[in-house]
Amino acid sequence: MVGWVIGWQLPQQGKTMQHEGLYRAQQPHTALVVVDMQNDFVDPQGALAVPHALTILKPIAALIQAARLASTPIAYTMDWHPPRTRHFRAWGGCWPVHGVADTWGACLHPELPIAGPCFRKGMGQEDGYSGWSACCEEHAGQWGRAADAPLLLSAWLGQLAVCTVVITGVATEYCVAATAADALEAGLAVVIPRGCCAAVDQGAGQAALERLRQGGAVLLDEEDRDGLPQRAAGHAEY
Repeated sequence: MVGWVIGWQLPQQGKTMQHEGLYRAQQPHTALVVVDMQNDFVDPQGALAVPHALTILKPIAALIQAARLASTPIAYTMDWHPPRTRHFRAWGGCWPVHGVADTWGACLHPELPIAGPCFRKGMGQEDGYSGWSACCEEHAGQWGRAADAPLLLSAWLGQLAVCTVVITGVATEYCVAATAADALEAGLAVVIPRGCCAAVDQGAGQAALERLRQGGAVLLDEEDRDGLPQRAAGHAEY
């Protein structure tokens, strides 16, 4: 079978439903990556709340449920900053303090289903926009790695022979875009459901998505319910 297909049909009901965003991967070389759906970005009381982030919780939750039904791997990325970092405005960066390790703000939003490993980024003095090199320490042992050799998201996807990633989350023009760009650079096919991403600035978010589209990503809209455009199949044969 060449490529893979995304369908927008609810497996439980056999009919389409607006805004549910469910998909079923038809073969095992696809993974779902949920980017930075943490309290500081999603909750209105968060330190760096992204406009409309709450509205994508339900579509992403539906994607996660459909991925679980299809036995599709799911990964989560998280900002996990130290209290003092050059990423923050107070120490020379451009952002307010957010996503500090082991705080409420760094926790994934409680309405987000957790169905896979979490990969942390920005743990040093780096900005940590892309989740591509985010680390997972808790699950390293499952892949024969020592605790001091955490597993990178890119390596985890490679271990699973993933060829296509569906990327969702926040913020569109920052961590979503950076993660998607790195995935494209690594030769993976990238699909971004527009209704499952939220931007800090709508114009900047649309511009980032357009750059990704020009780079080879497929942008999936609500009307794309009958399947993924063939161009998303890439060159892999399974």
